[in-house]
Amino acid sequence: MNVNRRIKPALVAGIASLVLVVFMIYFQHQSSFKKRIDLETINSNLYVGDIEFGMTEYELIRRWGPGEYLYGFGGHGREYKDQLIRVSFSDDKDNDLYGRAGSMEFSNPSFSIFSIKVGEDREAGIEKLKFNGFMSTDFNDDIYMNGEFTITLYGEKAIEYIQISFHDNDLRDRIY
Repeated sequence: MNVNRRIKPALVAGIASLVLVVFMIYFQHQSSFKKRIDLETINSNLYVGDIEFGMTEYELIRRWGPGEYLYGFGGHGREYKDQLIRVSFSDDKDNDLYGRAGSMEFSNPSFSIFSIKVGEDREAGIEKLKFNGFMSTDFNDDIYMNGEFTITLYGEKAIEYIQISFHDNDLRDRIY
């Protein structure tokens, strides 16, 4: 009987510890997924007039006019020189944003992503990206990635232009 009194508390403590560890792992795992950026989060933090990721080319032309057509590999784009922005569209039917705005590059200081603007200190911009869960990539320290989105801040000390791109995870190995 004395042995049972010692085993029960040890067993209860062991089970409680195991449950605690499982919950800690589960919540850590869940929080890492919550930090992944999605299309809605990008658009709610993107200020480039009335255009956004995922809009069709028709919608863009209806709002801003035809701009200048840009030929590309695996897609095409529209440049609006007066607005200092290029918007690109994927021509790959397997892309989740096929025929929709999937990349933007701008040098207009009125536009921003995560409150990062052209002309701002580059290091301050990088800190804002990191705060929003972006991490530098292994292949290029200038490119910051979160989920299927990359943001590149070009310029040495001050940001000269910003590029934001969607990279469909299912197409990572595809070469155009």
